[in-house]
Amino acid sequence: MTVIVAQQPFMVGQDFCTTQVSTGATGLSDATPLSGQQLCSIQISSDWTDSALTFQGTLDGVNYYNVYTSTGGEVTYGSTAAGGNQSRVLIFDPWFWSGFRGIKIRSGTAAAPVAQAAVRNVVLGLARLNQLP
Repeated sequence: MTVIVAQQPFMVGQDFCTTQVSTGATGLSDATPLSGQQLCSIQISSDWTDSALTFQGTLDGVNYYNVYTSTGGEVTYGSTAAGGNQSRVLIFDPWFWSGFRGIKIRSGTAAAPVAQAAVRNVVLGLARLNQLP
């Protein structure tokens, strides 16, 4: 009898970077190159103007497009300040972001972006995952 042991992916490291979400009408952040890493968390401070978070992603490192699920819905994380402005950390399954070369974070949705009252710093947690053979 042959026993086959399934290999499980695991995180081999983590980095952090800061991006800025603008006061512009698009509500988009600066582009953040992922450099072979995957998004696993976002930290937002209490001065964030209440809005959902959505994303743009790039596969070629140049052109950014709105990110949707396989069922066609925009990838949206609900209001970040339910019941008042509160600092938040949002967590993500890093495998969802595999294959993206870069991302932009949007305040609001593609159909209804929300301009922040001032430029906001957002801290991103980026995971480095092992490469299975």
